[in-house]
Amino acid sequence: MRNVSERPRTSYLANAVSSGYSRNRNTVRHQARGIGRISAIAILVIEVFMIGLFYVSEQSKVTTYDYKMSAMDAQIANLEAERDDLKVEQERLNSIAKNAKSTVAANMETAHVAGYAD
Repeated sequence: MRNVSERPRTSYLANAVSSGYSRNRNTVRHQARGIGRISAIAILVIEVFMIGLFYVSEQSKVTTYDYKMSAMDAQIANLEAERDDLKVEQERLNSIAKNAKSTVAANMETAHVAGYAD
């Protein structure tokens, strides 16, 4: 076996370069740390809360549209009823005008009240 004096003399830099290490370099690898368990739970709770708020806001929009639609349906029903009443009134006025122009109605006698029974 060789003793220390028989070893070949090399500089520190040569040993460092050949072994993969060099000056002013860290030889420790640092791994990036992820978020912790509590942070992950907090983020999950916040995400669920945000999704809930989004759902509630969408439902309120639907409810608002539903109120508008029901108001429009009521207005349509009122307008249809008014249209039907106007059709009846138009037919009544047309029949009165036809009767006034007819010769048969012109030849009729006017009705008189004969009296009431006591």
